[in-house]
Amino acid sequence: MKAPKYSLKEAERIAQRFFSYDYHDRGMLKWQGFFLSDHASALRRDAKRQPELEQPQLAEAEIDRRLTIAWQKKHPVHVQLNVLDGNHVVQALDGVVAGYDDTMLVLKDHRHYRRLPLKQLRWVGKTDPTKNRR
Repeated sequence: MKAPKYSLKEAERIAQRFFSYDYHDRGMLKWQGFFLSDHASALRRDAKRQPELEQPQLAEAEIDRRLTIAWQKKHPVHVQLNVLDGNHVVQALDGVVAGYDDTMLVLKDHRHYRRLPLKQLRWVGKTDPTKNRR
């Protein structure tokens, strides 16, 4: 069977009629099959996650004392920064103190070493093992 040949004008008229009367776009419904179950569960988990409460600003001497103890004992720490994320929530990181000096903290999490200026630190405390952080 041979496909019929249409002029450009006639093909445009047929296509316009098809999209105006026959084709019904389902919008986002057609994309929902592309979400994997782990994506959907991660989205639900993130929606339930409460924003972190902003801790009080610690004095530099207290931050230094807590970092020294954590570094000596290799204890995991939870650090809040004087930096807000895109949702205007205080940024927080967990990790082990790999080292620090008068100006910089090196924090090692399970994937990266992060260099943080000490002036950005707001609070340093022990990691809460009951919370599941990224």
